Amino acid sequence: MKFLSLKKIVFIIVIGLLIVGGRLLLKNHIADPAKDEFSDRVKINNVVVNVELAQTLKEKAQGLSGRDLLDENQGMLFVYDVQDLYSFWMEDMKFPLDIIWIDKGYTIIDLHTNVLPDSFPQTFQPKNPAQYVLEVNAGFCEKHNITIGDTVSVLF
Repeated sequence: MKFLSLKKIVFIIVIGLLIVGGRLLLKNHIADPAKDEFSDRVKINNVVVNVELAQTLKEKAQGLSGRDLLDENQGMLFVYDVQDLYSFWMEDMKFPLDIIWIDKGYTIIDLHTNVLPDSFPQTFQPKNPAQYVLEVNAGFCEKHNITIGDTVSVLF
């Protein structure tokens, strides 16, 4: 029986650790979208919007509050497990938004445009249940002719 040299054993261990470490880093990167903000995209009327996903309760509660601005064609997509009448408000917001409610079939079912920061504590909710909510800069819907009934493509 042949024995492996110490150099070969160390080499095999190092390669194994690199493979395991690389897989863990990749898994953590994919599982945490906040690490790569705006890496996901949606498309409405041939306009691509780079979105940050809000999936956890903490992310949804924080939303875009406290931020100074969003770049053009950027937004936040709130992802829910089931359709419901999800309400939104403008607590601690520093800029106005267009809020777009999307059903499970990726159709826009309601929207509120130019929602101002000083509207808090007023809440905004759709007329029908939604599964996704997209927040973008105020004026986005008007500029790109976004209306109820438009289809949204998810380009994750």
